[in-house]
Amino acid sequence: MADSLASNSTLKWVLAGSAAAGVLAVLGLSAPEVHPRNVASRSGPDTTPPRVSNLEIIPALSRGIGQVMFQENIFTGIILFVGILVCSRISSFYALLGTGIGVIVACVCSFPLSMITAGLFGFNGVLCGIALSGKKWHHVILAIASIVVSVFIMFGMSRLGIITLTAPFVISTWLILLLSNTMRYRLHSAM
Repeated sequence: MADSLASNSTLKWVLAGSAAAGVLAVLGLSAPEVHPRNVASRSGPDTTPPRVSNLEIIPALSRGIGQVMFQENIFTGIILFVGILVCSRISSFYALLGTGIGVIVACVCSFPLSMITAGLFGFNGVLCGIALSGKKWHHVILAIASIVVSVFIMFGMSRLGIITLTAPFVISTWLILLLSNTMRYRLHSAM
């Protein structure tokens, strides 16, 4: 049991690390058109506060999944979700949880509506959810914590003018895994 736990934890660190390498490699090469600030400037400054009446929920959720593959398209998001569903019902649950919590947190915090509807607060949540997925309740709690942290990292980095890509996913997953492993170690040490 301990060996499978250690290998599962190690695998999650390796996956997040390989994503970090991709982020660092692309960060200096990205075109300015993919920057989140340019999403808002396509139709002028975004001054609309997010309201449920202004937000189309299904397209925002679908775009959050589609943005994992840099596709701001409702149908692409649906196709990707169906593909995830065919491969793993658990991963599809966590993907939907990730994009849903990303949209909810962004709306509650009044983040720019154009970024929410473009799926920019959902796609890192999808990655966090799938990376931390599992069948036990503590996996759900870790995934939700990572998703919420990734939303705030995404917003903070975009406000600083930094191209985010999957950096919020990598940082929040590492942070949550580090906290989880530290807490687990302290609990085992105390016994």
